[in-house]
Amino acid sequence: MTMTIKILAVGALGVAATTGAAIATEASKGQAQPVVITAPAAPAPTHWNGFYGGGSLGMGSTNYKLDATASIQGNPIAGISLPDLGGTGAVYGLQAGYNWRATDQLVLGVQIDANMTNVTNTTTGFITGVGSLDYELKPRHEMALTLRLGYVPSERTMIYGLAGVSRARFQGTLNINDGGGVNVFATNYSFDRTGWTVGAGIATMVTDQISVGLEYRYTDYRRHTLFNGTVGPALIDTGFNTTMQSVRGTVNFHF
Repeated sequence: MTMTIKILAVGALGVAATTGAAIATEASKGQAQPVVITAPAAPAPTHWNGFYGGGSLGMGSTNYKLDATASIQGNPIAGISLPDLGGTGAVYGLQAGYNWRATDQLVLGVQIDANMTNVTNTTTGFITGVGSLDYELKPRHEMALTLRLGYVPSERTMIYGLAGVSRARFQGTLNINDGGGVNVFATNYSFDRTGWTVGAGIATMVTDQISVGLEYRYTDYRRHTLFNGTVGPALIDTGFNTTMQSVRGTVNFHF
């Protein structure tokens, strides 16, 4: 009898333990489990990286600092300096380049462009004691190779600066007259000048492959000698320094 009671007690304890474990398991299923939230990975930059090409259209202006001196046997006898000559006109062209997205906000690039202009200047100057000169001048076309450094404040917008080298073909006419108005020298001329160029701009992606922008440039082509020779007893030296500024809109297709 006593043995039977012990067996029943042990069995009851086993059933109770099993039942308690099952109840505890069911209770744990009803408790809220911790939720692990993983932040989505930042999207990889998709713009301002790779080849592009397009066109530009805008307005440009030139400034010529014309100077002329006359001397006899090395002794100056006359001279002029006209610092504010120039004109305005249209500037239009094509460009192609490559951008490298160095970081999320830094872009390095290189661009080559070819432009035409109709910026023309016509001037008459007088050389005291010698005569007068008339000339017409315009930069007919130019090519530039620039390096670019861009900052990307938002994925679709880039602000950039540029610096490089520019080469232009100038065309014009020059006439030199003596004191009596008789023409002593006349020529149609063209020449190439190489200078440096700097600028800045902003561009925005309006679609995934097309950007529009606005760009400013300043170019210095340095001094060019128009005429160096004798007129009567005098040695005449005539030349000018040329600078050019432009503001142009740009449209580019990004490959």
